[in-house]
Amino acid sequence: MQGLINIVRLAVLALTLLVPLSTNAGPGSIPEGFQVVEARGCRFVVRPANSEVVRELVTTCTDGADRIFMQLDVARDTSNMSPAPIEVRIVSEPAEMALVVPEGAAPPAWSHAVAYPEWDMVVLPLRHRDGRPVEDLDIVLEHEISHLALRLALQGKPVPRWFSEGIAVIQSEGTSLNRSSVLWWAAFTDSLKPLREIERYPESHTAVTLAYAQAADFVGYLLREEGWFSVRVLLRYMRRGSTFEEAFESAYSRSVPQMEKRWRERLTGGWGWVSLVTGAGAIWGAITLLFILAYISTRRRQRQRLAQMEEEEEPIERLIGVIEKLEERAPDPRLRKNLTTTTGAKKSVVEIDGKIHTLH
Repeated sequence: MQGLINIVRLAVLALTLLVPLSTNAGPGSIPEGFQVVEARGCRFVVRPANSEVVRELVTTCTDGADRIFMQLDVARDTSNMSPAPIEVRIVSEPAEMALVVPEGAAPPAWSHAVAYPEWDMVVLPLRHRDGRPVEDLDIVLEHEISHLALRLALQGKPVPRWFSEGIAVIQSEGTSLNRSSVLWWAAFTDSLKPLREIERYPESHTAVTLAYAQAADFVGYLLREEGWFSVRVLLRYMRRGSTFEEAFESAYSRSVPQMEKRWRERLTGGWGWVSLVTGAGAIWGAITLLFILAYISTRRRQRQRLAQMEEEEEPIERLIGVIEKLEERAPDPRLRKNLTTTTGAKKSVVEIDGKIHTLH
């Protein structure tokens, strides 16, 4: 349950807001109190007190971003910093986002991480609105970089939200046992949503999680069927002027509804359940199950051993009880002396009527 809560929090945090921009708006100058830290592929704008975070995110801006751009067939000549390096503006609290966003493009009051594709900019708070530190900052940043790279690959042309979010989730997180569980339950309860409905951010955490699970799994299905090659073909057709629907059909030889129908059949019917239980997420689930079974087995052996020890101790306890009764009833003080030590503690070896008895 806790894992499901965490994935909901991460999904909500990773929502990318393509904020409407004024034609005269610009990225703005570096706010007072912030410094610039250059890294290959990224320019970090951060307060000195938070500069240690940069070290954690440099790999994301190098190897992670290179992989994301390559998968989408976007040139990234980092030697000449072209295209322009990604600017990551880091703030401590979500309330500070208004200080670093481009002029005229303030994010909504409820927003979290925000991407501004027009300027290759990401604004990244280090804490949630309730004060909790954001975990997996590298995943959040990769998610946002995916949106920037996709916009560059499309030259600004629009695509359905399920496509952009699905690509971003796959590129930043890959497979997930939690998402697989959510998707399995939705398929089991017949509560899957049509992909065309994933165009607005859902209001509830449950709906957010299901939307992300569906988008990611459908894009994952496309990748399992055709790989990144067909994704790049789709993007090329769109750059040449095709609509998304036209480009999709050219790349996959089927329309979106036809591919969605096939995907749903694999989820809800016959052997389609195999795709939910044989993915990488299910492998981690199997490993978790093995650990649980091993723990249960160990606990069972411990209980059996304790029961065995208790059975072995019963005769000793009975013998001690007999000795204590004899000690109380013994008329001869010398017998008491033999039964007890000078301090009153029981001996491990006692003598009664000239016979030696050993306590184990």
